[in-house]
Amino acid sequence: MQELLVGLVISSIIISMMYTIYEHINKQLLGHNRDQQGLMIYNQFRQVLCKDVLFASTMEESNNNTFKLVFREETYTYKMYKNKIIRDTDNGMKDTFNLSFVRMKIEETITEENKRKKALFLTTRVLGEEITLFEEKNDTNANYINNLYLNGY
Repeated sequence: MQELLVGLVISSIIISMMYTIYEHINKQLLGHNRDQQGLMIYNQFRQVLCKDVLFASTMEESNNNTFKLVFREETYTYKMYKNKIIRDTDNGMKDTFNLSFVRMKIEETITEENKRKKALFLTTRVLGEEITLFEEKNDTNANYINNLYLNGY
């Protein structure tokens, strides 16, 4: 009887240790999965934004949390909220990226060759760290003159 009791005590200690180890590893895997999913969303957003800026004809800042990318036939509007970024197209299609938005600014510069450039600085928070995306769009002098006259009237 004593041997049976000792065997039960030892097996219960081993089972409780195995359960504790399993629970700890499971929490680590869930945390890792959440981090990887956040990185995947960030990379998808970065690729979509890079492609959109590349193919857009102009980039316009609407306000502190919104900017537009104008194409020949349509316009994409990016709206930033605290915990998500929404990409809205003219045809009613919306993409939502669950990224924490920190700040955004668009700067216009003139290079030495008299070329106008607009630079987008978009700061998001991924895995607790702030990451700034930088995209630059060359703007032709013709577009600048057209926008100057069209926005003046």
